[in-house]
Amino acid sequence: MSACTRTRLLSMTAAALLCTAGMACADEEAYLLGTQDRLKIDIYEFPNFSGEVTVDSSGNISLPLVGAVPAAGRSTTALAEELEDRLTKVDDVVGRPSIAIQVVEYRPFYINGNVERPGAYPYQPKLTVLKAVSIAGGMYRPNDASLVRFGRDAVTAEGSRTVLEVEEKQQRFRIERLRAELAHDASYVGSPEPGKLDDLGRSFRQQEQKIFSARKQLIAGQVDALTKLRDVFGAEVTSLRERVRLKRSEVQTVTNDLLRTRKLVDKGVAPVARVSEFERLASDLRGEEEELATQILRAEQGVTQTEQSLRVLVDGREQEVVEELHEAEAAFRQTQEKIKTAKDLFYEATVVGPVAYAQMIGDGERVVGYLIVRGEEGGTRRINAQEDDEVKPGDVVEVVLKGRGTDVSTLSD
Repeated sequence: MSACTRTRLLSMTAAALLCTAGMACADEEAYLLGTQDRLKIDIYEFPNFSGEVTVDSSGNISLPLVGAVPAAGRSTTALAEELEDRLTKVDDVVGRPSIAIQVVEYRPFYINGNVERPGAYPYQPKLTVLKAVSIAGGMYRPNDASLVRFGRDAVTAEGSRTVLEVEEKQQRFRIERLRAELAHDASYVGSPEPGKLDDLGRSFRQQEQKIFSARKQLIAGQVDALTKLRDVFGAEVTSLRERVRLKRSEVQTVTNDLLRTRKLVDKGVAPVARVSEFERLASDLRGEEEELATQILRAEQGVTQTEQSLRVLVDGREQEVVEELHEAEAAFRQTQEKIKTAKDLFYEATVVGPVAYAQMIGDGERVVGYLIVRGEEGGTRRINAQEDDEVKPGDVVEVVLKGRGTDVSTLSD
């Protein structure tokens, strides 16, 4: 039997064992993976690389030898085949590896509204609306403590909103300061305050203005220090070049004296020792000239390095401000969304909840309705649902009370 046949038989045997162990094989084949699904991967030829992985926010899983592999939108069988294909192409891997994948924890679905325990729950194959309600503890059963809970939820939501609004105000002034830094707007500090600010807003703006001034002074001080250092190196280059010019003049003078002395020696007028003295003096002067040239190169290198440090300082600070501004704007948008949620929760606790409570205990004409909010490409879709309708991973199931004949999708708008 060939190695390829043996590995294929191992894969089929492992799949059969998983099915007899209670795995819903047909369901997993139809189930398409997504973010937050947790998988158990068995690679028979590489047991050390087997284990559990989670599909990340990018829809990928990461494994040794093959790196990141797209998993979202695939069945476990298709993903196993992809991993086998990739491992086959890895150096030192002989034959086609045998891989089995099972979902050990599905990504959640969400259920809200008139249930005992609203929240997120792991998805299950063939999940229906009725099963989802059961998982959440069944229909909500009102009691006298409900009104107390509404009051507590209202206080919590109002407190969260107040804290978030302070945070939002602080973020707004931080964004204003970062934009002024990016625009090098010197008028930001000491400029008239925009509109009428309350004490908290005035305090936040003054704090940001102090940060603006401190950072501006810091960068100005660093730029000034580097500029002075560059000027020092530049002055040294100028001075050394002048010394080289003078040294060359001395060398020329000594060379001329040497030529005249040689003529005198040839005529027998001057001693030979005088020639040696002039030759030694000329050699010393040329050595000093070469040393000065080396010093010029070092000083010029200092000028270049200082100018590079100046560019890195200015450009680096600009990039830091851009990154800070992007982060601040993203945090500002998130805070605004949280404020909206806190307001919705407050409204639900003070208006919707008590009204629904009164209707639940006093209106026998109301019936349970179900709404599925499903994310799709380009947005979401709201579906009037029945108890036996299928719930998909990531769905939000809303359980509401409605009058007979009411369209549930209009109740959540």
